[in-house]
Amino acid sequence: MVSGSLVYDQERRIIPALYRLKHVFCEMPHSPLSVSEASALAGVEPQICFGILRALEDVRFLSRIGDGRYQRRADELLD
Repeated sequence: MVSGSLVYDQERRIIPALYRLKHVFCEMPHSPLSVSEASALAGVEPQICFGILRALEDVRFLSRIGDGRYQRRADELLD
């Protein structure tokens, strides 16, 4: 069973990391990032960052390109 304080601590780290990554991809929409690069920018461990990137891909904010890096979806740039 996961304690409430552990869940709160993870939320406290993940939500700011999510906003930081969205900001980075909005500021540099044509610059793809690897999980390790995004992890360093977001300030979270790579496995946590991977989950955030996958979530942003699931909501169609990002796409994963052939070499495994993530970038802002082209159709998002048209809005």
